[in-house]
Amino acid sequence: MYIVRLKTLTYSIVFSSALRYNHKAVRIPLIRAHDRKRVIPVAEEPIPRVLIVDDDPGFLKLAEVLIGRAGMEAIFATTAAEAAQVLRNMSRDLPDLVILDMMLPDVSGIEFLRQMREKSIFDDLPVLILSALGDPNQIRQALATGADRYLTKTFVANNLIPTVQDLLATGRKRLD
Repeated sequence: MYIVRLKTLTYSIVFSSALRYNHKAVRIPLIRAHDRKRVIPVAEEPIPRVLIVDDDPGFLKLAEVLIGRAGMEAIFATTAAEAAQVLRNMSRDLPDLVILDMMLPDVSGIEFLRQMREKSIFDDLPVLILSALGDPNQIRQALATGADRYLTKTFVANNLIPTVQDLLATGRKRLD
């Protein structure tokens, strides 16, 4: 973000990668050559990074579009082993959120979540579980294992971004 001062008027102009997903026109004030201006750089807020672990290519494409339009960076893994490798590689700079499918090809989402929660480095990492099934027992098990939210895929188009934004804003609420 840059703050541009023109005599007594102040304009804030935002330059971030989030704008590339915004299809609305952005108006930037006209600056005439004779105006005295001073540009002050201001630190940009980091773009939230979301690790999405799912083996469904259709869902991954939908999630990429939804997450991208919301101004977030999506990182993809199609198996639990691939997700574990991504998390190991990012151990110093973890993603801000993990979206985890319940039914992965190599191990269940619950088992992968259990393995994550056993490591203290992931204590504060919020996890959103996604499933095609809305079984109440499965929901209870996921939440008891350490998931922060549970969302069924039938409602994902309408509820994914608000749920992700809420988890990013509130963080992980643990019952200790």
